[in-house]
Amino acid sequence: MEKKNLHFIIYPIFAIIIVLVIISIIIIWKPTFSKVSKNVINTYADLNYEEEIKNYYMQYLNTNLKLTNFDELYNKIDTKYVEKLGIASKEELKTFLKDNSFISMNFNILNIDVYEQDSRNYLIVTYNVRNETRYITITENKPYDFKISFMDSYNLENSVSNFELEGDVDNIKYSFNIIESTSDSIKFKLTITNNSEKTVVYDFSYLDSIQLIYDEGKIVNMTSTANSNESKYTLNPGSMTTVEAFYVLPYNDQLSITGAKINNANVNGTSYSIEI
Repeated sequence: MEKKNLHFIIYPIFAIIIVLVIISIIIIWKPTFSKVSKNVINTYADLNYEEEIKNYYMQYLNTNLKLTNFDELYNKIDTKYVEKLGIASKEELKTFLKDNSFISMNFNILNIDVYEQDSRNYLIVTYNVRNETRYITITENKPYDFKISFMDSYNLENSVSNFELEGDVDNIKYSFNIIESTSDSIKFKLTITNNSEKTVVYDFSYLDSIQLIYDEGKIVNMTSTANSNESKYTLNPGSMTTVEAFYVLPYNDQLSITGAKINNANVNGTSYSIEI
């Protein structure tokens, strides 16, 4: 009987010792395991993710830029791009792309540039068709969910123009439209429409007159205005004006533009700023 009672005492003690040993091993080795696993995963992603994207789209385009596979390609062409072309039917679009050397049975993909912003991927594909250099913009919301548009110059406008930059302040409308986007610069046309009863004077002679806001509050000044020798504009009630502003801003930062600030506006001798 005493022997049986001894077993009841020893077994729980033995079990507790085993549990404590296991816990000690986990505490000692867990940081090392975590560090190794994390480093391996991050290294793998950093080294291979972009290549995986490039390989996927290289294969997709090599197959579907062919005239014989236009039905598949058509499903991925951005409807906004088609609307800008003013083309109504599928066959018309095919003819346009063929005649302008965007699709063919013979082509050569030269390069794919990959950009990432806000969990989206933007790709610019450079390729040759009949000795003509052509470009494709791919906007990828998530893997295998993407839209395609075509360009005859390396212009990133289609991918940057996913956002709208306009606002109405005191019955004066401010609207920014992208004219051109490259890997390191962007040009906007600002249209100001005065629907108020006030006369407003704008002085755009300073580089901080029209600022862009990007990446959670960062600000970039314009490098120059492009479409006029004038720098001061007077807008009477019911009038409008436009001004083009050029900015040196890397493409990844262009994708994070969230607003704009217009300084040096003046009403009745009082200067003020407008944030869009």
